[in-house]
Amino acid sequence: MPGRLVSNPIYLSVCAGDALQVSVPLSPVRAQPGSDVLLGCNFSMAMGSVDLQRLVVQWRLGGQLVAEYDDTPSYHRAGARLSEEELQHGNASLLLPRVWDTDAGLYTCSIIYTPNHWLSSLLLKINSEGCSSTSQSVCSIVLLFLRLGSFPLDLI
Repeated sequence: MPGRLVSNPIYLSVCAGDALQVSVPLSPVRAQPGSDVLLGCNFSMAMGSVDLQRLVVQWRLGGQLVAEYDDTPSYHRAGARLSEEELQHGNASLLLPRVWDTDAGLYTCSIIYTPNHWLSSLLLKINSEGCSSTSQSVCSIVLLFLRLGSFPLDLI
């Protein structure tokens, strides 16, 4: 369903020393083609509030940088978003609107809060319900044309 936000409510807590605690969703996160997905990554400091000048957040898909916060947010995937307001509350979750099969893969959330560094990965799977293994190439073509906003008449 386009416009539907998908997030995974089950979290795993990880400690990196005494200063930094991080929670990420259990993998894999599943989404429907065209839906919005929130990839969770939450952190907290033993000392309480977050000083954004000491914080660097990076989200990567494979080796490719998707989004980064280092004093200001920057994005390398159309529509990707981190909330600067939420970062102040320890929420480094990444919003990916309208995901497609090209968005599937292993995402890594890297949090650097000087002097601590933590990273964790989660897998995003895009469901292709209604697409059997024998019709996968046709489904991929249909999804591609839906993504581009047009549809060839000979396939209708």
